[in-house]
Amino acid sequence: MPLKIRFATLGPAFVLAAAALALVVLSVRAHLPGQVSMDASMQLYEASLGRSITWNPPYMTAILRWLGGGPGASSWMVVFNSAVTYLTLALLAGAVLVKRAVVHRTGHGWQWLRAGLILLLLANPILYLYVGIVWKDVLFSSLLMLGLALGLAACLADDRRAAVAWAVGATVALAVAMKVRQQGIFMSPVLLGVPLIGLTLGRGLSRTAAATTCVVFVCLFAGASMAMSALVARTIQTEERFGNSVGYKGVMQYDIAGIVALSPTATDKLAIPMTEELRSEIRRLYTPDRGDFLWRSPAVTQWQSSPTYEVIKDRWTTLIRAEPRAYAEHKARAFAAVLAVDGVKACLPVHVGIDGNHEYLREIGFTPGVDARDQALWGLSQDIIRWPVYRHWVYVLALVVAAVALVTLRMPVRLRAGALVAALATALLYLSYLPTSIACDFRYLFAGICLVSLLWAVILAGAFGAPRVPSLRAVWARR
Repeated sequence: MPLKIRFATLGPAFVLAAAALALVVLSVRAHLPGQVSMDASMQLYEASLGRSITWNPPYMTAILRWLGGGPGASSWMVVFNSAVTYLTLALLAGAVLVKRAVVHRTGHGWQWLRAGLILLLLANPILYLYVGIVWKDVLFSSLLMLGLALGLAACLADDRRAAVAWAVGATVALAVAMKVRQQGIFMSPVLLGVPLIGLTLGRGLSRTAAATTCVVFVCLFAGASMAMSALVARTIQTEERFGNSVGYKGVMQYDIAGIVALSPTATDKLAIPMTEELRSEIRRLYTPDRGDFLWRSPAVTQWQSSPTYEVIKDRWTTLIRAEPRAYAEHKARAFAAVLAVDGVKACLPVHVGIDGNHEYLREIGFTPGVDARDQALWGLSQDIIRWPVYRHWVYVLALVVAAVALVTLRMPVRLRAGALVAALATALLYLSYLPTSIACDFRYLFAGICLVSLLWAVILAGAFGAPRVPSLRAVWARR
């Protein structure tokens, strides 16, 4: 192949890889040793102790301890998040672009146009602002992106041995991600379908061989997850009082307050007993933006926290049965706040600097404060705070359009099937906040931004104009 043709084929992928590497370097320089908030300060301190003293999931705490703890651990976390976020987007898109150019002999001008559009995804300032924040939400996003990208690489690979290697990496990454954040419990098993598709769909396997392959990789996923849990348990001692019931309790308490605040029912006719003064206080403090505002009132705090878990659960179920419309309105308002329909407001759109528990931070080697780099990042966030990139509902809309594109446009069948599974998992991430939202923090859905971006990178690189491929049903029937 002549050199000029080879460069024309590989050039767009090289440009994407170079841009991603440059962004990794820039983000690491801008963020080191990481932006540390209250949650991060507690987890870094817990990592130094080797035991949990808060209800933060111990998985990220264990990883921070494995990375050495203190500023070194947060710095390595910034490097990992930056590299995974940018390189998975660029390298996967570049691989799809190259395959299209080689297999389908597409015009090189169109390849450069596709690469330019993918560069816009890489240039999203939200990614640049977030990859350096030491939050479990960012680590969760990085692990999901890594697992999904490796799974899609298995879908893209023609050689089955290469597909197996990619699928093993994807399975392990998804197993590690599963308990970093609560949503991983359902997202990781769904995303496991991506490497399974890469190993079985259109590979010429019998039904028995395909089923056996799936069973083997499900066992690998379960084994990796159990091994990770065992390692975390050996690394971080966690008391039973820091279990999952704390999260469920917080959701129920917020829902109770929301129903009481929004219900038109007279106070003396509510399904649970309450004074008019207490209800007035709840109505004064209730907002769909944040449930923790309710704790500003000693009276509301005492009423919400004094009962046992079972009493709170009984109040919650009783009110939902008695006031379904108020419950639905409360959940709809809270979900709209999570999606930033009315802007980010009190929803923690970004964090810069070293902050949190200053005593703990100094003890593990941090100097609290904000430097010139942090101030520059803060200025960037304020410059773009009104842009569409700072609205989660925009990414939901982009996800819907991506799903339609995946169904209607022409793409390699395995890649399309894997991307559709990824779209389903991303939709579940967004929908999970409909019943569980207790605050509108922008960080909660950062993983959604990254997964939608990865889906669009695949669509821009691999769809449109490709030769028609057989339907999923036709491929399956052939087997």
